[in-house]
Amino acid sequence: MTEEPKSANPLLLEMRRIDKSFPGVHALKNVSMKLHRGEVLGLVGENGAGKSTLIKVLGGAHRPDAGEVLIEGRDICIPSPNAAQQAGISIIYQEFNLIPDLTVRENIFLGREKTRMGFVKAAREHRATLQLFERIGIVRRQQE
Repeated sequence: MTEEPKSANPLLLEMRRIDKSFPGVHALKNVSMKLHRGEVLGLVGENGAGKSTLIKVLGGAHRPDAGEVLIEGRDICIPSPNAAQQAGISIIYQEFNLIPDLTVRENIFLGREKTRMGFVKAAREHRATLQLFERIGIVRRQQE
């Protein structure tokens, strides 16, 4: 086994030897990947290559038949999308508009609404959405 070069950025996510089969289809066979903090990783391949299936395993929509997922070196089990969110994993699927009739803010917080006494804290969610957009470079903070 060859040793991987040391990265200046620590390993954030590792998926090892992931297998996933559906009736009549072996979608993932011994798939591994690593993601270091600060990296951007693109999954590229033909239709049917298993890209979406791998991401659905990471996001808890599918359970792998074999393999392991590690976050910052810790082996984690992701039995559901909620468990993935609790582990700090958020998936943006290629169907970009989850619910087209909702605002961007509402889609971001869908199923994780900030509430008080049953009422959605829209202003708080709005601020958090702007902070997220600033963090990923979609908008810049206006000078006050």
